[in-house]
Amino acid sequence: MRALRLYRKIIRTGIQWKDPTESKWILLEASKLFRENAGVRDKEKIDELILTGEERLAVAVWSNIPYARPVHMGGGGSEGLSSHKQNPIVAKGRKRVNASGKTVWKNAF
Repeated sequence: MRALRLYRKIIRTGIQWKDPTESKWILLEASKLFRENAGVRDKEKIDELILTGEERLAVAVWSNIPYARPVHMGGGGSEGLSSHKQNPIVAKGRKRVNASGKTVWKNAF
């Protein structure tokens, strides 16, 4: 029932989409993906597919971009900061005094 409700939402969104080329792509992509997954019987897999479809629809409506968005798995940005903060490079002759969030440096002389 949830899958049918999601399919209807996607079809309505595709019909109402502003760009006719993107509208056609939405309808074809939805049809293709739902046909590919029509034979899935595992309830957990069905729930996962429905959740993925709902998230994709929400992002498409929000960003006005219907195409699948890439998922970044790292390689820069804020992902590397946490390990950087945990293992700071301490300059010779100094040591870290406050370990709470602020970094306070004191000369070791």
